Amino acid sequence: MNYSEKKYKIFPLNLQNIEFNFFLLGVLFLASAPFISCLIFIYPAYKGLLDLKININKDSNTQVFLIVSIILILKSIFSIFNVNNQIGSWTYSLNWAGITNWIPLFIFSIGLNKYLNDSYKRKLVSKFLIIGTIPVLISCVGQYWFKWYGPFEILNGLITWFQKPLSDNNQNVTGLFSNPNYSGLWLTMMWPLSIAIMKEKIHFKEFLKSKIMFIIVILITSFTILTNSRNAWIGLFISIPIFLGKKSLRWYLPLILTIVFVILASFLPFIPKEIKDISEALIPENIGNKFSEIILNFDTFPRIDIWSNAIQFILQKPLFGWGADSFPILYNLKTGIWNNHTHNLFLELSVSYGIIVASLIYFVYIKTLIRSYNNIFMKRSSTSICDRGWWIAFLIFFLSHLYDVLIFDIRINLASWIFLIGLKNIIINPSENYSSNSLN
Repeated sequence: MNYSEKKYKIFPLNLQNIEFNFFLLGVLFLASAPFISCLIFIYPAYKGLLDLKININKDSNTQVFLIVSIILILKSIFSIFNVNNQIGSWTYSLNWAGITNWIPLFIFSIGLNKYLNDSYKRKLVSKFLIIGTIPVLISCVGQYWFKWYGPFEILNGLITWFQKPLSDNNQNVTGLFSNPNYSGLWLTMMWPLSIAIMKEKIHFKEFLKSKIMFIIVILITSFTILTNSRNAWIGLFISIPIFLGKKSLRWYLPLILTIVFVILASFLPFIPKEIKDISEALIPENIGNKFSEIILNFDTFPRIDIWSNAIQFILQKPLFGWGADSFPILYNLKTGIWNNHTHNLFLELSVSYGIIVASLIYFVYIKTLIRSYNNIFMKRSSTSICDRGWWIAFLIFFLSHLYDVLIFDIRINLASWIFLIGLKNIIINPSENYSSNSLN
């Protein structure tokens, strides 16, 4: 089927496309029912592997993932016999559990490749991601305004909407996610896709759909702010000028500098009281507190100690690491404090699997971001506005993992791989990147 010839048809149902429709269905349930989504993805991934047309000799991503998989499997096997390497309550079974965060997704990235190999398919996937985000927005509305508190569970907890009770000041909105950073990252990744679809609807004068998309954009933006997640805020601020282009910096840069000044003026001690009072009146207390705890207490900021200790652990076992999920145990043994992860994905991978694995995975991330940016924004080999949204969404994922580790949420993890596969195809299939519905 030539997808580029089709317009606006959501489900291209026929026998030839049944596996693509299953893939779209999995995308639809990804945010609200990730367990069902994973089950649905098995069929299209299996069919994709059967119809595999990737030349591994020309696909550097697959080569890297193959090397990483071999290292992870060998490390897991050797850890069974290397008793001296085990620390505290750590057990070799954690290595096998850690593999599930990576090798199945390496396989999925190959099997799902053909469903993301042209701009029309990626546009459809973008729409299904946004439709699938509507339950997230409904859960946020219910949590924030109607006090819908959970958790709500079906299938014996396999599908859970957490709906945690809000604090007195109604901050830290999570919706159906278990953590505001998870919900913030999901919404921030969906923001550029929703903007792209809204701009497309406006361009083609689909007024009703453009109004619906405008409401969705407003809700995504509002609840991104209300998650009270610094990662989400920073991702939103960074994505706006990239999406709107260089010309937007004329007004956006002065606006951001003004906001930064007002935030700093609200808590820095040397600012005159008159200016401080005005700033405190303009900036919500929770926003000022979020940044003041970093700037005023930088030396005692918890992440600094976490990163410092993580680097020390890496230097002790730099090549192949301590084992999956070993950081909490190592950190607890040294400090007496329990912390679930390193708050930086490169450090997390290095502690668990060593610098070799971490460097290989980050090589794929950085290379894909650079080369796809070149194709989308410089060479303009992709004319689809949704492809610009994909690049920004994956950049947001990448940057958020400089400050946190959020891949343990399967929704975030799978979404990041979908974006990564799409960007890879923008690089290797430039002839499939032109869209008859593109916006220039």
